[in-house]
Amino acid sequence: MKFQGIIFFSFLLIYVSSCGEYDTLESNKQTMKRVDSVYYTSKDSLQRLSDSLCEKNFYLYKQQAVDSIRPLRLADIESLIEGK
Repeated sequence: MKFQGIIFFSFLLIYVSSCGEYDTLESNKQTMKRVDSVYYTSKDSLQRLSDSLCEKNFYLYKQQAVDSIRPLRLADIESLIEGK
């Protein structure tokens, strides 16, 4: 009898604790719909802004990438020279 009470209480606890999940899922769906609609209405302007920023900063980004690779390559070359 005691075992049945424990099982009943366990199922009751699981049932009660899972009640709020559907509301959360529904609000997440609504939020995603809003985000999608805002994104699609702003997509063209965001694309133009992104493209203009890339064009404006391309040479700066390229030089930073080259400068970050140069010490690594020099270290590789030095290790090859020392290894021979």
